[in-house]
This record gives sequence, C-alpha cells and structure tokens, in this order.
Amino acid sequence: MVYCYEIYEMVLDLVRKDKRGRSLDIDEFNRVAKIANARLYAHYYNQFETSNDVSNALAKFKVTNYEVSLTAGVGTLPANYYDLIGAPRYTDGSDTREVDVVTNIEYTKRQSDYLTRPTTTHPIMMLAGVSGTQTQVYVLPVTVSSIRVDYLKEASTPFLDYYVNDTTLEYTYIDAGSTPTVPTGSTYRDGSVGSYAVPTALTVNFDWDSGDVPLLLSYFVQILGLQLGDEMLIQVGNAEELKNSVQ
Repeated sequence: MVYCYEIYEMVLDLVRKDKRGRSLDIDEFNRVAKIANARLYAHYYNQFETSNDVSNALAKFKVTNYEVSLTAGVGTLPANYYDLIGAPRYTDGSDTREVDVVTNIEYTKRQSDYLTRPTTTHPIMMLAGVSGTQTQVYVLPVTVSSIRVDYLKEASTPFLDYYVNDTTLEYTYIDAGSTPTVPTGSTYRDGSVGSYAVPTALTVNFDWDSGDVPLLLSYFVQILGLQLGDEMLIQVGNAEELKNSVQ
C-alpha cells in the first residue's frame, strides 16, 4: 500500500517544476488520481502473467477459489470483480469438473445441438446480464448449484480527504477511516467550517507497492502535462513510463 498523501506530495514536487509556477490542488489531484490509477492497472493487466514482475504487481488483486452460488443456473459475481483468471469449476461428487466459458452465441448453439449440449460432465458458462454494477454468470445445466472461480478484483479508487486552515491555507491530510474534528478556523473539504466532526474520512490509499510508484508518477505527469499544455512534462512522463515499464 502507498499512502495517498505521499503520492500527492511527490506529484506536487513534479508539477512545481513547471516554470510558470502552476501547482495542483487536492481536488484536482483526486480527479487525476482516478485516471492515473486506472492506467497503471490497465498497463499490468494487458501484460498479465507475461513476467514475474507483472505477476507480483497483480498478486494483491487475485482472488482464488471464490464460490458463486447459483439459482436456476444464475449467479452473481462480487462487486469488485474485474476479470476471470483460470477456469471456473465445480465439484461433482468426488470429481472436479471444469466449466467451459463460452460466448453468448455459442451458449445458445450448444443447447440446440445434441452432440454439444452441456452436461454435468461438460458444463458451460456465459458472462452476461448485469445486476446493478455486478456481472452475472449463466451456467448450464441448471442442476449445477455452485461454481468456484479465480478472478482479478478491481483496484480501489484513490482519494485524499483533507481540511484547510482559513488563515494560513495549510492543508491537513485526514487518515483513512479516521473521524477527526475539523478545528475552528478551518474548512473541511466539502465546505463545512470548523468546529466540524468528520463522520468518517473518505481517504482511500493506493493499492500499489513502492516499486510501482515511479510508473504511477509517470502517468500523473503525462496527464497533468496535457492539462497544462506543457510539452516538457508530457515528454518527461513518456520517458519515465518507458523506463519503468515492465519488459
């Protein structure tokens, strides 16, 4: 885990190098952090298990042997589901049967062909309907009551919560999960003035490790360079990405 405020201060140092003196407030950082975080995840995901470095980077996102209960062949994957890894399976007596993941078209065709019709020995599964924000699975035959899957979970969306001193304009970062009281003379992130009790801080730290920080920062620099119209920042970000990308 990397603390959100640490990344903010690193990014701030990089942006302050902009000769026009422009800086970055925390609200803008939070918006950019969501994009940079998604880009880093996509970078590793696109190289999934091509090297030990990528496997190590994504290891914290792997969930194995998760049980999905089925009702009439339909089950719901967890809210943090991102993508399947490995083969779904189920236990048939003393045997473990692999569930073949198929497309929507094949799911229909396999049912109409006697030779390929799914059985308890050769079941099939389709990813389809969405319940709220969750992906559903459809398994045939419907007599299968549950399956187990391995999947990658989504990365948490980083966010830095704070309050600011009205006089000195000094920012105070709020730790994740804490319930501080904003002191008199300060203003909380949402505009509430002190003395104000924060119900629960919204800070969410980055899921990444320290070894991922250089590449994460390169994405920040690229994005901010585009926003500032600063070709130098863009070039620096591109160079850092190339240097720190997994080979």
